Amino acid sequence: MGYSSITGTPKTFIQELKRDYNKDNFELIDIKATCFGKRIWIAYKLKDTGESIIALYKMKRYGQEWCYNGWAESAGPYEYDCPLELLDKTTGLKNETAIKWREQVRKYHANLKAISEEIKIGETVKVYGKLYKITEKVKKHYRAVCLENGNTYRLRVKQIERLEGSLGFIMNAAGQQII
Repeated sequence: MGYSSITGTPKTFIQELKRDYNKDNFELIDIKATCFGKRIWIAYKLKDTGESIIALYKMKRYGQEWCYNGWAESAGPYEYDCPLELLDKTTGLKNETAIKWREQVRKYHANLKAISEEIKIGETVKVYGKLYKITEKVKKHYRAVCLENGNTYRLRVKQIERLEGSLGFIMNAAGQQII
């Protein structure tokens, strides 16, 4: 399946989704954006069956135009950064693909939490091939100094590749082992 184009921005697309998911067949439960708005996660209830599920809309920009592609959890969106809050608000579908996808989402978040708890101030890490020294933890992020240029950056746990004292593995957003 390809991408469909929209008029407007991801923000206006979210407004359209809110309107569309409050129609006859659906009841919107919640909506969250991740990856700087490039992934829009929607929790909604199917009125006829009472099931509540999650759908992902991935946004891409082609020139001046924004496009999207959507998947319900029954199609296995193969993105695992869905907010846990949405999983907790929904029942999910009882098919094998949806069940496996929900398990992978929980594993992904558990892995990030374990890595976050293990990263120490002063540790050297790698992000996109460059070395950084962790200087501070700020909520869910870290401040780090790039050893190449001396600039300070904010790093997210899922960007960090561990070099020392690692749990032995890191999974990327697709659930594939990196280290």
